[in-house]
Amino acid sequence: MKKNLNETKLRGNDSTINREQIAARQLLPVFIKVTGRIAELSMIWKRNKTIRPKEEPFMKKIYCHIILFISILFLNSGCSDQNKNPLITIEYLKDNAKIGMTENEIKNKFGQEAFRGYGDGSDVWIFDKTKESFKYTPDIQRVAHGEIKNGNLQYQLYINVIKNKTIMFSYFYKGDNGEIWQIVITPDGIQKETQVSHSN
Repeated sequence: MKKNLNETKLRGNDSTINREQIAARQLLPVFIKVTGRIAELSMIWKRNKTIRPKEEPFMKKIYCHIILFISILFLNSGCSDQNKNPLITIEYLKDNAKIGMTENEIKNKFGQEAFRGYGDGSDVWIFDKTKESFKYTPDIQRVAHGEIKNGNLQYQLYINVIKNKTIMFSYFYKGDNGEIWQIVITPDGIQKETQVSHSN
């Protein structure tokens, strides 16, 4: 029997977190700390320097520009996290994907996940490689077969995690025959590679 051309159903269906939310949560404490330090230094400077009334608006403008510059710097840093992820080729996957990896080990090997959700008893992490300027919403239940076929996505990697341990890897890519192929690393560590789409 031929499999569905457009989708492959996966485990998980709720509590999804997108990459912008993850980056914002990671950068917010650092930004608060830096801006607080700037405010503290400005108060010290004011106590040790006599500022004439005409200079106050100028100093306030400088503070605003400094804070704006730091904000842009951290936002750009957050946006570049995805670009720093390794390219997860088939060879890279087979060399680095291990059953039983911790969440820290996943991040060290595969970088920042594009999406994360929970369902059917496990966390599902999604990693991908998108075409420049292409944006979409990953789904922990369905693989983006169409986007992989038309080149908007180079691959999607789904990692199932239970109690801080990986239990399964599912990697989807476009094969030489133009169809979608899946590499699965099962809970017992066995690797299987199969074609999961069939054009009419």
